[in-house]
Amino acid sequence: MICYFTFKDNKGSEHTIPIVVYKTDIAKRWSVGVMYNQRLDNKYTHSAFINQTYKEISQIQQQLNSIVEQINTDYDLVLPMFADINVLDETTLNEMHRQYEVYGTRIEEGLIPSNSLHDNFLLLNEVIHTYEDIVHGGDSLVPPMSVLVDYYPQTEFYPILERDKLHLTTQFMWGGVYLGYNTLGKDWLNVAHDNDIDVIMRGMVKPQTRFSAETWINFGPDDWTNYNIASFERWYLTLPAELQSLVPIDNLHELSLGRYRIGQVVINKDYFLKYHPNKQDWLSYNHPIKRQWNEEVFSTFTEITKIRYGSDN
Repeated sequence: MICYFTFKDNKGSEHTIPIVVYKTDIAKRWSVGVMYNQRLDNKYTHSAFINQTYKEISQIQQQLNSIVEQINTDYDLVLPMFADINVLDETTLNEMHRQYEVYGTRIEEGLIPSNSLHDNFLLLNEVIHTYEDIVHGGDSLVPPMSVLVDYYPQTEFYPILERDKLHLTTQFMWGGVYLGYNTLGKDWLNVAHDNDIDVIMRGMVKPQTRFSAETWINFGPDDWTNYNIASFERWYLTLPAELQSLVPIDNLHELSLGRYRIGQVVINKDYFLKYHPNKQDWLSYNHPIKRQWNEEVFSTFTEITKIRYGSDN
């Protein structure tokens, strides 16, 4: 099955990219969820892009501070800001994550926020992930770019089944399509990525138990060396014994490490091969053409306007 994602760039031009949806049960259930959302009149697509580069990191820090300032004028709790705009402060980032989690819990308990406060919290979460991905990616061979798209308002959810874990992976590849995390909080891979000891101590690590139409399309570097899983293991081994005992390292089902694979970008003559005609280059690990397309094209994308199924482009 082919699914077409239509992107709009900052000049108003459209780019339609085909995705092959895998013939797996979880991918089929995701497709059913997407098509069901499309039939509901009140739904619209919301997309969050990570398509800036390391050169823009200071502007992203400033954007984070600006969002926090707006939240702090309209919220009864005070969120932290970067004291030094030139220094990566993981403590501040992790506290921002925690406060977003607290906010979500308060919503579930009956807090009714203003529209502006809610929008700013959603934006805060998106920009935090942008900042973290860019910082940890550094000046990599392929900039760590991606997009997360879902149908808003989010109302349709489906359980993760035990057999779905056959399709979990930590080996994220350029052009790979995965289920969105769709969970308030952090899973074990993100905890290790952020070295967030506090969330472990609070017993608030949250492996994914449900999914929606939310979709993550990765245009970051190919993890052909299995870096993510090796990095997780190294992180685990650095923890003191009392913290190691809190990580379900001997129960891989409970650990639920990674994201669920549901598809792959198609390198076709109607889009990617028009930009660069050598298909083998696109299929090669971390080939320079991926960096070039990311920086020249994907960096200009601003929204996903349409998702449709079909056999033609």
